[in-house]
Amino acid sequence: MIVARPLISTAVAALAVLAGLLGAGAASAQGNCTMDRLARTYAFESHGSITFALAPSPPIEWSLISRPLVMLGWFTVLPDGTMSGEAWVILGRAPTVLDARPLTGRLYELDAEACTAVLEWVGAPVPGGPSALHRERLVFVDNGREFRSMLKYSPSGTMAWIGRGHRMTPDDEDLGVCGPHLLAGDVLVQCEALGFEGRATTAASMARLAVAGDGSFTGTVYSKDPVYAEAEVEGTFDVQPDCKVEATLESWSLPGAVHHGRGMIFDQGKEGFLILPFETTLPDGSPFRPALARCDLVSLGR
Repeated sequence: MIVARPLISTAVAALAVLAGLLGAGAASAQGNCTMDRLARTYAFESHGSITFALAPSPPIEWSLISRPLVMLGWFTVLPDGTMSGEAWVILGRAPTVLDARPLTGRLYELDAEACTAVLEWVGAPVPGGPSALHRERLVFVDNGREFRSMLKYSPSGTMAWIGRGHRMTPDDEDLGVCGPHLLAGDVLVQCEALGFEGRATTAASMARLAVAGDGSFTGTVYSKDPVYAEAEVEGTFDVQPDCKVEATLESWSLPGAVHHGRGMIFDQGKEGFLILPFETTLPDGSPFRPALARCDLVSLGR
C-alpha cells in the first residue's frame, strides 16, 4: 500500500493535467454563447420516465412503477429570449395523438462563457390535460449548433429526462426548404422500443431503407423482440417544408396494418428524430396503440 500511494498520486496528477488540457481545448474551440448566436430554430428529442406510487404491497411498504416519457419536436428562440414550438409526446399509458402539442416559454439565465441557460416552457403533454410549467438546464456545444439538456423542474417530482437538440439549418440558410428529396438515397432508422400501452419492454430494431425522391421507400427491418427477426417493409416519408416528417410503414408481420410516425429532420436531411410507430391503423380502419419506439434517422453516404 505504501508503494501504491505515489502511483495513485501520479495518476491523479496526470488526470488533472489532462482535464486541464481538455478544458482549455474546449474553451478555445467554442466562443461566447450570446443570445443573438443562439436565436435559432432547433429540433429536439427528450426521453426519460415518470414514477408512480401504487398501493402498499408487503413486504415492501410502497410499490412503485415507472412509465416511459418521450418528447420530440422543435422550438424557435428569438433574440429577446422568447421561445415557441411544438412537440409530440409519449407519457406512459396516457392517450397519444398524431398532432403536435404547442409549447411557449423563454430562454434565460444565459451564461455566455459557460454556454449554459435555462429553458422555461409551458405546455400540456397529455391531450386535453392542463398546461404546466417545466424548466430544463441546457448546455450548448459546437458554438450553439447543438445542445444537451436535463429536466430541472416539473409539477411531478418523480419525473426526469435528458435531451438533445440540433439547430435545424446552418446560419446562412432559411427554413422552409425541406422536402422528401432530402432523404433520397439510403437511410438508416435505429429504434428503441418503449412497450405496449406505456409498459417497459426489451426490444430494439434497425431499418435500412432505400428512399426515392418522392419519399417512398422499401427496405429491411432487423428486430429483436425478444427473438431476432428480419422483415421486408415499405412506406413513405412525407417531409414538410418546415422539416417535419410524417411517416408510414407497412410490413407482412402485421398484414393490412399501417404504422404512423412523426418526427423532424435537420442538417439538410442528414439526421433526424422519429417516433415510429406512434400510432397504428388496423385493416378495419380502427386505431391501435402499438409498441411505441423512439428512433434516430441517419442518411447514409452523405
